[in-house]
Amino acid sequence: MLNSSYTDTILQTQINDFNKIMLQEWVNSYYVGHSPKSVRNAYGFLTSVIYYFKDDIIFKVKLPAKIKYDAYVPNDSEVQELINYYKRQDKDILVI
Repeated sequence: MLNSSYTDTILQTQINDFNKIMLQEWVNSYYVGHSPKSVRNAYGFLTSVIYYFKDDIIFKVKLPAKIKYDAYVPNDSEVQELINYYKRQDKDILVI
């Protein structure tokens, strides 16, 4: 899960030696090639491990912005067109 060139340094760092700059650099390097959600998940995993062993450390790291999901909702005519298509093709497929 935590795979980047900077991860080797993170994995060999003592918990007391972690700092905000180190984590921010790791987040920035991990962001290359990963989605913002993956970065947030990996950062959450990493910090939960750190907090498990040393709960008095607080890091404020800037994470990448979430990608807004813009869902497409078909209109009534498009839904009716799909229903008609499946009625013509195979009536066993259509479940209403």
